[in-house]
Amino acid sequence: MLTIKKSKQQVKIVFASAIFFSTVGVLLILLHYFGVGTEKFSLLSVSFAQLFIGAVNFLSYLFVRTYPFIKVDESYLFKGYLWKDKILLQELTEVKIFAGELVLKTTSKEVRIDKNLIEEKDFDTLYDLLTQKVTSK
Repeated sequence: MLTIKKSKQQVKIVFASAIFFSTVGVLLILLHYFGVGTEKFSLLSVSFAQLFIGAVNFLSYLFVRTYPFIKVDESYLFKGYLWKDKILLQELTEVKIFAGELVLKTTSKEVRIDKNLIEEKDFDTLYDLLTQKVTSK
């Protein structure tokens, strides 16, 4: 079984966005309590929305860091987290690299894997494994 997580760069981007939105939310709460803002526009509602977005991004960071983005077992390839693309490896007819993506085709389905989302060595390993599956038919 092969499992591939998202690249460290992608994980850092999710973490940075969580820190950014949380920091903006805290700053807006502080501004609200020190008297900045008007009656028409409340900073408090915006700040809690920013904190909520930051919390969701932080949970997303933990999820991306913990679970694999791509999983290949004996018969299936799974791509994604909550809504997974699933492809039966026996039905795989073509594996090619096009425009920075790994394109996997079966008779009824096409799955694309962006090269920038995973580490380069993992991308090469996945490409080699899948081309072996296609040529061994």
